[in-house]
Formats: sequence, C-alpha cells, structure tokens
Amino acid sequence: KPYNLIKPMFKWQTAVDWIGVYLENHDQRRSVTRYGNESVYHQESSKALGLFLLSLKGTPFIYQGQEIGMTDLKNNTILDLDDCLSKSAIQSARDILHISEQTAFKLVNKTVNRDHARTPFQWDTSVNAGFNNGHKPWLKINDNYQEGINALDQEKDANSILNFYRKMIKLRNENDTLKFGEFIKVKSNKNVAKFIRKTEEETLLVVVNLSSKNIKDKRDDLKVLISTHDKASLKVLRPYEAIIYKVK
Repeated sequence: KPYNLIKPMFKWQTAVDWIGVYLENHDQRRSVTRYGNESVYHQESSKALGLFLLSLKGTPFIYQGQEIGMTDLKNNTILDLDDCLSKSAIQSARDILHISEQTAFKLVNKTVNRDHARTPFQWDTSVNAGFNNGHKPWLKINDNYQEGINALDQEKDANSILNFYRKMIKLRNENDTLKFGEFIKVKSNKNVAKFIRKTEEETLLVVVNLSSKNIKDKRDDLKVLISTHDKASLKVLRPYEAIIYKVK
C-alpha cells in the first residue's frame, strides 16, 4: 500500500537532520514492483517513484536498474533461486508451517527473496540483456529486457524512465531548495505524498500520487518545474502523476 511507503519516509524526514534516502538496494525488492504498478502503469509509476525519491531531503541513492524501471525477477520454481536466505526461509516454512515446497516458495518469493534486486543490469536486447558477452550469468534474466526495460532502448526515447531520471537529477543538482530546503509535510489523501521543500528564497510543492486511481486534489495554478505527465489538472491527480511546483 502507498501509505506503507509514505508514512515511514515522512517520519525519517523529520526525525533526523540529514539522512540517506533510498527505495531499493541489494536486499530489497524492486520498488516499481513493490510500490508501483508494473503491469499497467510501469513507466508512470517508475517515474513517480523517481520524482518522490529525488525530491526528499537528504542524500538520495539510486540502485542499479532503478533508473530504467527494472522489476522483480519472474522466478517460477525453487530451482531458479540463488539467494541462500530464501532457501533457508523455505525450509523453515516447510518444517514449522508444514506447507508444500511450492507454497513456501511463493510466499518467500513475494517477501524476502533478494534475487529480485541482484539480477544483471539490462543493457540492451541482445543475449542476456547485453551482460557478460553472451555467457550465462549467475542469475536468470528477466524476459522484459526485450520489452523496453533496457538502457539502450531508453537512451533513444526522450520520454523514457531513464531520461526522466536524468531530468530530475539535473533539476535537483541545480536547485538548492531541493538539495537543502526544509521538509514540511502537507495533509493529503493517504495515497498521495504531498510536501513542501522550503528555503528563505524559494518554496516548492511536491505532489505524488502513488496509486492506480484518479484522486481529487485541488491545487492553485502554479509554475510547474517538472512533471511525469503533460498538462496537469488542478483538480485531479491521475494514476502515478507526480509534479513539483514553484510556489514562490
């Protein structure tokens, strides 16, 4: 659920003066699978999560593959697993809960499986996504590398997830408010991350719909600095629509 991400992220924004912020790492599932909608709104939710991450206070970390919207690995059986923790968890589930190996596998694959974030980076559409010169890698590669989730295809697409990340990184690097501004939570729908970044010179409003639904959200007609969608409505947020406004 979106609020399961928003609530703790907001808590840490105010609990400490400075923090490392991230959505993925080598021990976590892919953020677009976990918090977005990879089947219907893959591009939109990947961009929304990127804007959310890069507009928070602190030092942002982008994990390899996040910038092209890499998803959880489509494992089918326990034979696809490499993660020792997952194998141990499956055995424990079988011993303690007395469930089948396949049921235990499905449970572990949706929760603690670390293979999801450890697959090779998807460079292009060639064998093994362009990794390791065509030689078999240590982990299975997600088939969706042939469906646009690879760096080469996204390099060529001005509206890709990769190029959106580049625009957002450029904006953050050039904007002291996004880098150093105060974080102020704004009351909103539980599926919307809404907050202000503020310095003496500038105030920015960040609005991120982290759901697959249209959400009513009335806003003033402000200058848009960056948006995941074109021609933002001032009354409704579309699924995974995210915008940064300049208030002053």
